[in-house]
Amino acid sequence: MSQRVCPYVTKCPVATFPICQNPPREYFDLKTKEPAGECLLGHLLVASEFWDRAAKRNLHALLRLCRNYIDGDMTKYKDNIRTLVKSAVILHDTGKLCEEYQQFQKGRFHHEFLSACISFEFAKNSKNPLFQGELSRFIPIVAGSILLHHESRLMRTLLWSGDLELRWEHIVEHLPQDQEMNIKKEYAEAFGIFLRNMLNCNYDWRPREKYTGNDVIEASYAILGFINYHPHFKPYYMRALVGGFLDIISICDSLSAQRSRSGTDDSHRLQEWRELLSKWGRGFNE
Repeated sequence: MSQRVCPYVTKCPVATFPICQNPPREYFDLKTKEPAGECLLGHLLVASEFWDRAAKRNLHALLRLCRNYIDGDMTKYKDNIRTLVKSAVILHDTGKLCEEYQQFQKGRFHHEFLSACISFEFAKNSKNPLFQGELSRFIPIVAGSILLHHESRLMRTLLWSGDLELRWEHIVEHLPQDQEMNIKKEYAEAFGIFLRNMLNCNYDWRPREKYTGNDVIEASYAILGFINYHPHFKPYYMRALVGGFLDIISICDSLSAQRSRSGTDDSHRLQEWRELLSKWGRGFNE
């Protein structure tokens, strides 16, 4: 976007990059059959800002939920976990970078699964300083929360199946099979720089320019396996951790989307979401 229309020119790390002239868009408009909304990176920037503000009040609730997951004093990991949540918020829509989403192949492409694949690839890289030592345990938590951030699609499948827990067969029908997913080189490069700057992390990484259906299937299988069959933690506890991250992603995502689509910061719907965010985690603090 040009400076005339971009409200994030003073905040966005890639505001002067060529990507701004033709940015990936936030969503696909079913009426116009065109990509719509603001720049996807602007959407992710605002969502991460909502978490920055919410963390001042709600991070403690998440730390209490995590206290049995890693060894040692949780207060020493406070800033690390704040950053891990922020990474999940920023990575949750990376699947929208691909051309197949921007062209909207309805019924064939659900961006959250590619987003989870990309985030899993980001987090499990041995060079990533954010997921070292005890914090490596959060790799499936971050990736799992992204995998499920449009969980209504999966919950409908679960309801129809009559089962009580989410298993592989419930998600496999939503995954790409023989589909190839492509990210423009300039999008991949810009997102890598954007992520590195937003997380204040000296980790030179960017999404690949090509993913296959098999890449997404393998990542989804591994993520769900960690959650359901972790060797040291019960499934209900793993799902609670994923749910904690997932709630934050969903609320920050919705706040950012409502703000951009309503064109104002004080719409009724936006206020409802802000009130929900202010109440999130209260039960863990009592």
